[in-house]
Amino acid sequence: PEAPAPTDRGRDEVGDLARALGRMQEELRRQEAARRSFVATASHELRTPLTMLQGTMELLDEDLREGGDLADAQEQVESARGELRRLSVLATELLDLSRLDAAVQLRSEPVELGEIARAVAAEFALHASDHGTELVVDSPGPCWAVGDPAACARVVRILIDNALRYAPAGEPILISTSHRYETV
Repeated sequence: PEAPAPTDRGRDEVGDLARALGRMQEELRRQEAARRSFVATASHELRTPLTMLQGTMELLDEDLREGGDLADAQEQVESARGELRRLSVLATELLDLSRLDAAVQLRSEPVELGEIARAVAAEFALHASDHGTELVVDSPGPCWAVGDPAACARVVRILIDNALRYAPAGEPILISTSHRYETV
């Protein structure tokens, strides 16, 4: 990408090829800059919760060795759990991005979306209750689709995580599955 772009101002095939190579080089430069920025951001995002976890664990260890306050120790454990959840989300997002980069083929099979919604909602139940929020799954009947079950679950996880972050505390979050199709 850093090599000088060939220049040929001619309006023939060689000139067209030179311009195409120049555009490809520019796209490679842009992608490399985006990759570097992403790696720097991801490193920072991972370092922050790891540092918090390390500090929390040191304080917890100190409290437990000195026979400290049990309520304080439980508070530190909760803080550590929150950071672990944050790390888990970041790791999953990084894995998803690497799969997209590697163009890993997704599975294509029948999936029942209501079942996926209920399973993912169960994963978030404790986190939701910490926010004083109820997750309500509305799936009146089977809702079949063709897709990758793991990818569908990731999408539902992202949607629920965003809802928990941005919805007003205490408001129930409705997860609904339905299908629309037309018979031909």
